[in-house]
Amino acid sequence: MKIILNGEKKMYVCICNGFTEKDVKNAVGLGASSVAGVYKAMDCSPQCGKCGCDIKDMLDEEKSFNAQFAKMKHLAAE
Repeated sequence: MKIILNGEKKMYVCICNGFTEKDVKNAVGLGASSVAGVYKAMDCSPQCGKCGCDIKDMLDEEKSFNAQFAKMKHLAAE
């Protein structure tokens, strides 16, 4: 579900707990590396569980991005 609030698009990941893609990215930036870690960073717990797959996909994308960035950084240093 996308909602536009104050000109900013927000994509909700978890409707039950009311957190967005941006919230998940912030949790990952603070060190969350698992679905449970994201919930812990949000100070909540899963309700219906439907968002778990989406959160996992976001975590996998972040890990892939970080791995590609590290590889590019290594190649640039050579």
